Amino acid sequence: SGELTSATIAPLGIVNIPCEFGAERDLPLDYAQDSYELGITISYTLSGGVKQNETTQLKMRVRDASQSRRVTFASAMDGSVQYYGLLPPKDYDLLKEYGLILSLHGAGVEAEGQVDAYKPKDWAFVVAPTNRRRFGFDWQDWGRLDMREVFDDVLMRFPIDGSRLHLTGHSMGGHGTWYNAFTYPDLWATAAPSAGWTNFDLYVPTFLRQNVMMGAPKANMIWSLALREDNTLVLSENAANLPIYALEGGADDNVPPQQPRMLSELLTKRGYDINYEEVPGMGHWWDLPETPFVDCVDNEYHNEFWRTHTYNPWPEKVVFRTHNYSISNGAYWVKVYTPEYVYKDIVVRAEANLTTGITVTTSNVKAFGLRLKAQIAPGERVQVCIDRDIIDAPAGHWVGFVKDRGKWQIGSYEPNAPYKSRDVYGPWKQALEKRFIVVYGTTGSPEQTAFNLQQARLYAYHWWYRANGWTAVMKDTEVDLSEPGYINLTLVLIGGPECNAVTARIQDKLPIAPMEKGVKVGGTVIPGEDLTYKYVFPSPLTDYKTLVLVEGGTSLAAMKRLPAVIGIYSGSGFPDWMVWGDEFKLQGFGGVRAMGFFDFNWHFDDSLSFFNDDLNSREGMGAAPPME
Repeated sequence: SGELTSATIAPLGIVNIPCEFGAERDLPLDYAQDSYELGITISYTLSGGVKQNETTQLKMRVRDASQSRRVTFASAMDGSVQYYGLLPPKDYDLLKEYGLILSLHGAGVEAEGQVDAYKPKDWAFVVAPTNRRRFGFDWQDWGRLDMREVFDDVLMRFPIDGSRLHLTGHSMGGHGTWYNAFTYPDLWATAAPSAGWTNFDLYVPTFLRQNVMMGAPKANMIWSLALREDNTLVLSENAANLPIYALEGGADDNVPPQQPRMLSELLTKRGYDINYEEVPGMGHWWDLPETPFVDCVDNEYHNEFWRTHTYNPWPEKVVFRTHNYSISNGAYWVKVYTPEYVYKDIVVRAEANLTTGITVTTSNVKAFGLRLKAQIAPGERVQVCIDRDIIDAPAGHWVGFVKDRGKWQIGSYEPNAPYKSRDVYGPWKQALEKRFIVVYGTTGSPEQTAFNLQQARLYAYHWWYRANGWTAVMKDTEVDLSEPGYINLTLVLIGGPECNAVTARIQDKLPIAPMEKGVKVGGTVIPGEDLTYKYVFPSPLTDYKTLVLVEGGTSLAAMKRLPAVIGIYSGSGFPDWMVWGDEFKLQGFGGVRAMGFFDFNWHFDDSLSFFNDDLNSREGMGAAPPME
């Protein structure tokens, strides 16, 4: 029995929303059987008002309390139901606290299959998130967010000892272990990647891409900036306090040993706590018949490594580096509040000395905080030296520091809106990292309306197909922006002001506009008969607290290029804004007319923008003038 939350389904659309149902406790379950079938009746109403009922059978696994099982939860990303595999501790006692082994699966592996690769522990839960799908997102982007949601759900539901949180994974999950260990180093007591590849540049050689071979250097710079947040080699500096055990098969032909060797050698040269083991003759996945566990993820050394390490929340030295502070903004007792510039690495190095105080060096930081607790700052006051500025600070809690005219002082900083906050940062994909709805335009020609609906359905399909999620699809005329429910939503607006009523309503506050024969980008006009555009921007409808993602074209032919750049996949590398024509088909990012990122205050910036003067001058414009 249960009740489905009401939702309107667009023609040929997809809806995947939570449904709660229960079963009587005295069900005649036979634990010798693998499954139990539960009858489900679904009621729905067609657009003409006709009510229909459909009955189906839901096949459920039968599990007892000691066995591995699925645990479901409603995702904050989109409200959809997701699951994770859970293997409870051996002889589980509700009155005890247990460690957590969070295991990230490889490509094509189900989360419930991942936990079944482990022998039950008497001291820990084994938990496997889904990455939203078996292939998912390489544990980056939406896969990273799924991992964090599962992590939080487990800590809320089960008696977990916060000092024994261990991250591990195999293959794609090994890569995810490297990446999420470096991105969130202060979550874990240890990290244990198995057969983990490094990053896209090294695992899938990106020098073969069209834009790399044929594009202008600055076009490739914009693309590289979009992908820098995924670069594990850059992020590896964050592992200064994280013990790592990396395992690899010497005969692995799926993830060659050169992949983990590169990261292991880099960490070794830095003097970090890294133990790399390469087992001769072993391939990508191995399981010796004489052992009661899968050796490449759960061997004796793994278990000894996990049992003997606990988390230290107060290391003397902290190194934190990020390229995108909307993903991660600190570690341990250091937190970055505001950078000086976007798309430039943010770096904080801090060292505590119980006698002399705390020394901090920064790069690209406007405001940050230190948690000056007794573990690193005994007494009521502590001397803090930041980039040679010496400050007498109160100890005992978080203290904020701000750079004012080149000098550090105690204080805070609140930029004028709109600015690139952690919640409103970009690029395109961030608009889809929280609840969003797709609004298709109906105020243009019948052909435009038909295309807009098709594109909206394609968004919903991609989100279901790649992310096992759902999003509402609505007509522009159905959106009632006075309803409070829209205040926290991202709107994906399909169609420019000429064919989408919502886009038209806010067009005068948006930075990019279609013209009769071109697209206006700030104060620069990019001429062309059939140009496509797409951009993300803070929403004028919510006082810039959420994002809008706008896409359209100067003709129907131009709009038909949009399905190729939906971008719901890992390593997409799309910027904040882009204008392109047919050349994109041949040269990729190297063939766009213009693209780039907005600066910290969501203004156009020449240093973060690329204009293809070769293509644009063919339309009689000449080189792009400076932006206004």
